[in-house]
Amino acid sequence: MNNTKVGLDFGNGFVKLAINGKASKIPAAYSVSMPTSLLSPTTGKPMKPKTFSLSYGEKTYWFGEAALRTGDSIREIDAHKFNDAEHIQIIFAAALANHVKAHKIDPEAWGRLSIATSLPPSAYADMPTRAKAIKAYEAAFAKRSAPWYVRSSIVDTFRISTEFAGMYQEAATLAQTMKLNRLTLFGDLGYGTLDLVLVDPRRIEPVFAKSFNVGLAHAFEKLNPINTDRAEYDLLTDAAARSNLAAHFSTIKGKLSLALRHAPGADLVLIGGGTKLMPPSVLSGFKAMAPTVRVMDEYSNARANEQATGLLI
Repeated sequence: MNNTKVGLDFGNGFVKLAINGKASKIPAAYSVSMPTSLLSPTTGKPMKPKTFSLSYGEKTYWFGEAALRTGDSIREIDAHKFNDAEHIQIIFAAALANHVKAHKIDPEAWGRLSIATSLPPSAYADMPTRAKAIKAYEAAFAKRSAPWYVRSSIVDTFRISTEFAGMYQEAATLAQTMKLNRLTLFGDLGYGTLDLVLVDPRRIEPVFAKSFNVGLAHAFEKLNPINTDRAEYDLLTDAAARSNLAAHFSTIKGKLSLALRHAPGADLVLIGGGTKLMPPSVLSGFKAMAPTVRVMDEYSNARANEQATGLLI
């Protein structure tokens, strides 16, 4: 059986996949109830919700943006994601179904999926958390387990075989794949945290790595303290609403400025889901912070994990 490399970025906000150079994502939350239709603001008619179902065992779960507004969505944050291997399998299976649909792929050609994933710097450095994550991924993607079936409403049922290929440190792994030649600060604008990693290409380990609890979830909570998932849904589906994140990005900018002050001359690379929600006016302010500022798409960690498969850090 041939192996296909899979880069998995199991974020708090989104789960992203990179397979054979193609990337996709789904929200890292799912619902036990089917999302209802909303009325079109222009026609007044019901709009089909952006959702799909996945059958796992005897249960059915609903995924997609619409699942964020049901009020009963399930989302595990940080180390809690690794309490249950089934939770990893459910979201991974849904992400695979979405990937097959998005890129019109024949999953039978994959063979065994060799899955490499990663942790943010603070979690990676914490040995108990890293060990817990590795144990959960090994259980979810055990090589010796029987093939399992992905049953969803958006593609025909298909069978997969898996193996766990390794755990990497986010940003540091990306830096290795980029072949940097200058001191570079990575800012990963995530759902739960802002992760800062300073990389010197002459060194194997990062010069500095720290996580700050100023992720997007904190901004969502301020916008809607009752239902943060609904706040996220509104921002994902309404670009005009993203101006409400100005205060959040001001905080992010302050953290980056402080870090760059201690790394004079360093370039800046921005990654993570926060870049997707950044208004153009905010982005222009970030671009004046360092000699070179590069904004990469939200799939950067997943792609780095795919390229790094087999090269454990």
